[in-house]
Amino acid sequence: GKPDYEFDLAHGISEGFLAPYMVLSVETELIKTAREIGIEFDKYKDIQTDEEIALESKKNIKLEQLNKKFIAWNNCLRIAEELKKHTEYGEKVILYGASQAHCVLLVKAINQVFKTKDDELSPRYAEAIISDNNELNATFKKWFKDQNHKPFIAVSVDIMTTGVDVPNVRYIAFANLTKSVGKYIQMIGRGTRLDPKTGKFSFEVLDFVGLCEKMEDNGKGTVK
Repeated sequence: GKPDYEFDLAHGISEGFLAPYMVLSVETELIKTAREIGIEFDKYKDIQTDEEIALESKKNIKLEQLNKKFIAWNNCLRIAEELKKHTEYGEKVILYGASQAHCVLLVKAINQVFKTKDDELSPRYAEAIISDNNELNATFKKWFKDQNHKPFIAVSVDIMTTGVDVPNVRYIAFANLTKSVGKYIQMIGRGTRLDPKTGKFSFEVLDFVGLCEKMEDNGKGTVK
């Protein structure tokens, strides 16, 4: 038979005790190129030092490798702009990145795009919940759960896929790929809690990398 998690999601949505969702696919030109022919990189940015490091020869990076070490800053900015366009200000968003370095740059881009004069101090509009930020994670998670408290966008690789219960999440956003159906369902699952208290009975998935299509998502998980 089908794996339990797959049945549970479809069943839960059909029975009305899990929130249904709509997928909005926003594929940037860069992601499309990376998927089809790859992107040429002749340098990469060291996240720790913010230095640009030149490569001895050009590297062609396909979508599957993109944003692990070779991160396109312009694409991070474009994702931040699309998040601003397609989300309600102050609503909770979980955005999944491809690597810790990618998450750090996504946070930087989002805070640049959403910036207000109140955003100078921590917590900012977006924060990274990644293993590098270990001591801060418990605090960020606690703040993220609070409907009216920043951060409004939590950016993560794996930490926010399991054991995180934030019913008021209105958006799940993908800037990463996975081949694992189980992980995909877990990521989607972070948005499926109903939250009558804040009037949340459905949520949206913003897909920046074509993951939902790859997973053949039918609006109730995946047929794979």
